[in-house]
Amino acid sequence: MAIVTGCDDDNEIFFADEEDPCVQCPEENADAEIFPWKIMIVDDEIALHQVTQLALESVIFDGRPLVFISAFTGKEAQDLLVQHPDTALIFLDVVMESEDAGLKVAEFVRKTLKNVTVRIVLRTGQPGQAPERDVITNYDINDYKEKSELTSQKLFTITISSLRSYRDIITIINEKKIVHAFSSYLAPELVDEIRKNPDSVKLSGEEKFLTCLFADIRNFTRLGEYLTPRQLVNLLNEILDPCTEIIIRNKGMLDKYIGDSLMALFNVPVAIDAHAHRALTAGFEIIHAVENMNYNMQQNNFPRIRMGVGIHSGVALVGNIGAATRFDYTAIGDTINTASRLEGLNKYYGTEILFSGTTKENLSSIPMQTLAIDRVFVKGKTDPVWIHAGFPTEIPEFEKISAEFTQGIDLYSKKNFRRAMDHLTKAQKLCPFRFIQEYLHRCQHLIEHPPTDDWTGIIQMQSK
Repeated sequence: MAIVTGCDDDNEIFFADEEDPCVQCPEENADAEIFPWKIMIVDDEIALHQVTQLALESVIFDGRPLVFISAFTGKEAQDLLVQHPDTALIFLDVVMESEDAGLKVAEFVRKTLKNVTVRIVLRTGQPGQAPERDVITNYDINDYKEKSELTSQKLFTITISSLRSYRDIITIINEKKIVHAFSSYLAPELVDEIRKNPDSVKLSGEEKFLTCLFADIRNFTRLGEYLTPRQLVNLLNEILDPCTEIIIRNKGMLDKYIGDSLMALFNVPVAIDAHAHRALTAGFEIIHAVENMNYNMQQNNFPRIRMGVGIHSGVALVGNIGAATRFDYTAIGDTINTASRLEGLNKYYGTEILFSGTTKENLSSIPMQTLAIDRVFVKGKTDPVWIHAGFPTEIPEFEKISAEFTQGIDLYSKKNFRRAMDHLTKAQKLCPFRFIQEYLHRCQHLIEHPPTDDWTGIIQMQSK
């Protein structure tokens, strides 16, 4: 039989030291019952369970109460430990269904479960059956007590000291896990910051203002016509490896690879300055890196590789999202979806880098020629987004193109479509961008089919 009982808020604390900030009365922390410390009592005497719970049931340590799990045999304890791997402390009797049942539990915990974190206090009423020196030498337990010497006060003391030890061990292990997990996709200096201040990373989830970047290889499946599967995988690695180095060099965090694309976050898990500027710079460098690869591609008679980059800044929920057994620090929300949509719209506009108006507002400086080219509702969104194009390769007479195009779309928004076409045509003659041609098509259509009075010029994108 297993009995699980929680903290009773109606009882007063028995032995708490008022000078210890980690030990509190229940009424001082209303949310304490959310994540209790699990204390397992393994003993075939029910009175020992009752006395232990009575002495400790009102204790709150480090803002968390205690919950008690009772087992009356060694076999039952083993089953419960499999179900509750986060047990913090075991009060373990030696003699139960057999003379060494408790010792077998201790061995099961350390060797079979490989659980080195739980604190084990051996509590025996027959010290001759399990001599302290032999037990301490041969079994990985943390303390040895005779039942007769465990007064209420000593029971309280050993519980608090054991929980403090367990907490510190778990903290060290978690810190190492976090540092190891981030070390493969974050700049070394940012990993060092996490190592120095691991509490700055809120794995449970928090909202943060960040910049998200998506990059996708265009027409990658076409390369399958020219390459074997092994060659295709090798090429994918050759493309994504330098892209990843660029992300990390600009203090971004590689979030994930998604087939032939990648997602990166800037300003998480560690805050950085100018995260929008760093993301745009990374996008700029990615396009240049791919362009450099195209020389070798052409030498081998392979088609050119093209990349599309989408960037958006905004608030997102970040944290370790997904299964508890898998570390996946990532971000979700509209900000991430919008960045993905912008990346996809490069195909529609014939561009390589698109970023949002929000990102533009957060730029301290602009590392390339840019132009506001449209205002749209991206698929699945109800708020319009200003779209800016970035041009990694310097364009001659860009100021003239920008002036004519900007004048043209201003007239377009005012329904002066014929004059808009005059300016757009001048811009297109200087450089035949696809997005300029798209505006010329829109103007011609609206001249032939005049818009209604509530027309705003903002279009709804149907593609991702």
